[in-house]
Amino acid sequence: TCLLACSSDANSDCYCDIKRILMKETQKSFEEDVRGVKNEANDLHLAKQTKHYTFGKDPQRSSGNLGVRKSLHRACSDLLRKHLSNWIPLNCTLQFCTLSNVENNGGICCYDLQRYQWSEPLNLVSLITGMFGVDAVSDNKKEKWNKVLTRYLIDERTSNCKLQVVVNDEYTNEYYLKRVKQDRVSKSMDIAQNQYRMSYAPRILVEVGNEILMSISCPDHFVGLGFWSLVKWRHAADNNEDPESKKNGDDESQTLHAMLHICEDLEIMKKVTLSFGTTANSALHSLKINVINIKDFGCLTLYEMETQPNDPHISNTTSNTNNTDSIPKRERSPDNDDDLPATKLQKK
Repeated sequence: TCLLACSSDANSDCYCDIKRILMKETQKSFEEDVRGVKNEANDLHLAKQTKHYTFGKDPQRSSGNLGVRKSLHRACSDLLRKHLSNWIPLNCTLQFCTLSNVENNGGICCYDLQRYQWSEPLNLVSLITGMFGVDAVSDNKKEKWNKVLTRYLIDERTSNCKLQVVVNDEYTNEYYLKRVKQDRVSKSMDIAQNQYRMSYAPRILVEVGNEILMSISCPDHFVGLGFWSLVKWRHAADNNEDPESKKNGDDESQTLHAMLHICEDLEIMKKVTLSFGTTANSALHSLKINVINIKDFGCLTLYEMETQPNDPHISNTTSNTNNTDSIPKRERSPDNDDDLPATKLQKK
């Protein structure tokens, strides 16, 4: 009776108490399912198979590396989806693999990499600073401008910045883009009180089109990719609430559930690159990389490429808004009859 009476008054103290209790129960249920991911990741010996991955120093210890014996944060999206299917919205099509850098790769990667030919890598920091003409600045000031621009454009707050990748004018892929410190990475590797699930690797492959992959790399370090704000979304769905509600000061949208982490250290951030792989059955006819800064800049096009009409290959005859080396022409790999698993991609 109390629940029914209080539920009609969203401003009552009783309603707020009930909502907090329900949220705690939802969080507890989520953590139980995440433990299923952890247990299977341990059974698969992901920590051992990727022991050469480096996640920096452990901020809780004066000496020692972070996450050396942990497997949970090395999981691919398939493993996360297997155990968290009730927590990931149907419109979230994020598919990725963290295991492409396994030494002596014996088929552990989610994709048959022999089928893919890759473009030249695009450096993320160079794309950002080139947009503002930093290359023309004197060397003694360039480093300061690099730091100011990357820190101002890529915020610590999740909802303030997005990376948008548009492939062939058909597939639009968006990710919250967030720079993180080591303590945040350490927290993301835990289970308790986390409403999201991140995975980390020196190279992550992401499906961005029909048999088209994007490689996000940070050699000798790591990048993170995962599912954002799952508990809040599940709680809203179970209680018939608007998932975009901004009650109680929560101003983060619940409609985008993919999040990308990069280290806030500029020297490490400068190593982050994007490259794109296609098979004999696909081609990259056009590509646009945007950064959307909610606070000040709006949508900035960092890179734009378009091949000539009727050209089935990626070629040098591209239009490029940022004077970055265009994706070069390359030979296609032979046809392969082994089909990849059906991709789940969201069209514009």
